[in-house]
Amino acid sequence: MEPRISPEIGDDAAFYSDIGRSLRIRRKELGLSLRVVAASVGISPPMVLKYEAGAKVSSATLVQLAAALDCLPSEFLNVPDPYEQPMIRRLVSAWSRLPNDEARTAAIRLIETLSSDAASPPQSSDPKRRVALRDQNHEAPAIRFGQSAAPKDQPKRRVS
Repeated sequence: MEPRISPEIGDDAAFYSDIGRSLRIRRKELGLSLRVVAASVGISPPMVLKYEAGAKVSSATLVQLAAALDCLPSEFLNVPDPYEQPMIRRLVSAWSRLPNDEARTAAIRLIETLSSDAASPPQSSDPKRRVALRDQNHEAPAIRFGQSAAPKDQPKRRVS
């Protein structure tokens, strides 16, 4: 199957049209008739034709169609195979070598800690350090109602 550009999010017609096109291409690659595919799924040949034309197809039917066409349902959805990514393969390979559940639990905790640290800026109890960290992260300082935005070392301007 050749790769396609996925439709815009929320564009159901394009989404189901892409699925239908993939179904038809796969069926023809295998040299199967509508009748054979329909019989193996338990639907009528005209229904297979409707799916190939872009009619909405349920996930259960899509799974059955994929089995009849000897492929994975994700192949019709234009979803990249995560195992094609080298980092994912390395992670899965390392995971499979972990000796026990205790090691796997520790690995999960480490990944969760690293991912939550990356999502939130570093914190400090030292106010000067917090300002430096805030400036480093390009966050605007919080200004409370009635408070001037001018730094304390600069005089406040009077507007008359």
